[in-house]
Amino acid sequence: MGNYVSGSHLSYPDYLLAKSFVDDLTSSASQSSQRVSMTISREARELIASQEALSRENIRFVETQTREMITSHEALSREHMEQTRELFSEHKALERENIQTLNSGFEQLSYDLGEIRASISELNATFHWGFGAVLASLGHMNDSLSELVKIAKTPVQTVAFNHFEIARDAFRQGLFQECLDELEKSISGDHTSSGYKLEWRFHQMKGTVYLGFVNGDLSLVNLDKAEESFLLAARYAKTDYPEDSARAFLSAGWAAYCQGKMKEALAHTEMAMTLHPQMGEAFFQAAKVLMATNQVNLALPVIRKAIDLDRFYIFKAAGDGDFQKHNDTFCHFLNDLRAEKYNQILPVTQELAGQLDFYRQNSPEALHDQRLQQMDLFLDTGHNWALYDLVDFSSVLEQFRTELEKKRIWLNEDVVHTLYEEDPVNEVYRAEVKYQVEEVYQEEKTYQERVIIKPAGLWRAAVTELQTKTHMVDKTRLVSKTNWVEKTRIVMKTVEFYVGERIEKEYNGLGVLINSKSYMDNPNRVKSYVDHYNQDFVLIKAGSFSRGVGSNAKSFTVYQDFYIAQYPVTQKLWQQVMGDNPSKNKRDENCPVEQVSWYDAQSFIKKLNDQAGQNVYRLPTAREWEYACRAGSNGNYCFGDKESELGQYAWYDKNSGGRTHPVAQKKPNAWGLYDMHGNVQEWCKNEFYEPSILRGGGWNTTAYSCSFDNNSNTNILLNIRSDDFGFRLVRSE
Repeated sequence: MGNYVSGSHLSYPDYLLAKSFVDDLTSSASQSSQRVSMTISREARELIASQEALSRENIRFVETQTREMITSHEALSREHMEQTRELFSEHKALERENIQTLNSGFEQLSYDLGEIRASISELNATFHWGFGAVLASLGHMNDSLSELVKIAKTPVQTVAFNHFEIARDAFRQGLFQECLDELEKSISGDHTSSGYKLEWRFHQMKGTVYLGFVNGDLSLVNLDKAEESFLLAARYAKTDYPEDSARAFLSAGWAAYCQGKMKEALAHTEMAMTLHPQMGEAFFQAAKVLMATNQVNLALPVIRKAIDLDRFYIFKAAGDGDFQKHNDTFCHFLNDLRAEKYNQILPVTQELAGQLDFYRQNSPEALHDQRLQQMDLFLDTGHNWALYDLVDFSSVLEQFRTELEKKRIWLNEDVVHTLYEEDPVNEVYRAEVKYQVEEVYQEEKTYQERVIIKPAGLWRAAVTELQTKTHMVDKTRLVSKTNWVEKTRIVMKTVEFYVGERIEKEYNGLGVLINSKSYMDNPNRVKSYVDHYNQDFVLIKAGSFSRGVGSNAKSFTVYQDFYIAQYPVTQKLWQQVMGDNPSKNKRDENCPVEQVSWYDAQSFIKKLNDQAGQNVYRLPTAREWEYACRAGSNGNYCFGDKESELGQYAWYDKNSGGRTHPVAQKKPNAWGLYDMHGNVQEWCKNEFYEPSILRGGGWNTTAYSCSFDNNSNTNILLNIRSDDFGFRLVRSE
């Protein structure tokens, strides 16, 4: 049964009573206040929603058995007819209405207010006026007594709010006459107080009781008083509580409609629309009043607004008696709206579909994303979809686009220049080796032994004879054998290498680039374009740094940009260039090369420049080294002054275990340089008055600061080799 229709064969109190029986027919008694049924034309249902959409919203046809029992009512015997009347309704008019509609192209649907997915504006209060009781708990009607007392400005208001709290308690217990009595005391006063008539909450609850609802006291229903109370509530709430005022105007409009006062009903409802433009129920009610007064052309744009606010109003309008009076016109409107929605959604879907190639190709989720399948289905068959399906798909589409815009997909991209070059490489191969070994073997040997054949007697000597015997003896001989062993040799091979950097790029789900950064998260990181040993260099811009504090502070300036290696020269790189490895600790070829003097470093650099065909490599100056080490810091270390943090950045005597370690295992400084404070001490170039010196810490030294000068005797140091001495490169652009 749809919304109440003013002027029908049922009075409004009879409608409320009949509604409860319909609820009991389609739902269990414990859920009767939640179960709603409606009757809509088959033509409208086909335009409104597919069976799949109905299932998604938990909307179902009333069970076939129930409909057959109703439609075959006239064929039942008098005894069965009386039983059916008692089971379904005490109102013959309700039976006639159900029989007539169900036999004349109408179908009955059932849904549960607590289960539908749509979020109809003011759903609990006004979606079905048979459940108007919850008006008493909406908005600021539900403010606690302590909150109300806070806003009371006079003792009179405090007393009035106390009576209101008693009235609300009586309302919750179903003591509606007592509720009205307490509300009257709140408004007009009692023997201790004159009352406070300007409080809108009092009039709103009073109007709710007079309006009536299922499980309410129908003997108290007085639509005229309800309208009057709601209008007072709306008037008093308008300034401070506009949304509550809108609900009160809406309620007054409904009370006027149920009395047949259509002009007043429309005026009250339009006030609700003005105060609360997002309350879909106000637009629905205005359209319903216009339909009831045959102003169809004015009603259709208004119901369109309600549908735009919440798509479930499509169903509510189709099941409403005032709309069903103009079913043909309403169905034409639905069909036009369906075509309009399709034409609106089609280009949006086509545009989005054209942007989804990136998502399909780069996101594993796309393979099982039902929204993609739904989009494909819409593009093929959407012109035949029902209105509700289109509106539902439109919201899915909007949500999908929003999710894709927020989604983040990371892809790695290499900017590569591939080069080829002949390079000496140590190759491991297997060789057959012949050798001789001394082998022990046994050989039989004969010998003579005298044996007693007759023992001696008392008067005779023993008889003996010489016998030949054999025994095994050990001997040795040389035997030739072969064996396969692994050997190494230097061969010239064509080596492929690349120059460039790996970049991580961040896209959203639509393939729009959001962010990009280098793989090392260092915008200054570059690859050498000269050498093929994949030594990484960092661009250091010219600038100044300070050494010391206060009046002792001294400023130094680096006047030209330069590139410095991210880490010291490794044993692997030295081996590739020089063909040997002088290091003491050879446990890992990625450890820094050591046991090299300042002159050894110069020999390496000369050979490297010869291979590059130009003088691009050198040692850093002490000033360049310190500037690069500090990386913008004025503390003792690149990370500040806390020596306790040194172990995160350096290998030194407290954590090295007595040896060097592979480069770039500790944290870099802010400019992406590793091992500046410890692993090996590093040779630097002399500049002006500065000698050739060592800078930085080594694996067997204490915690050296950025500016510590390790030099003791320059003339000796230039020739000294130590398992704690290494170096790093600088190159020109």
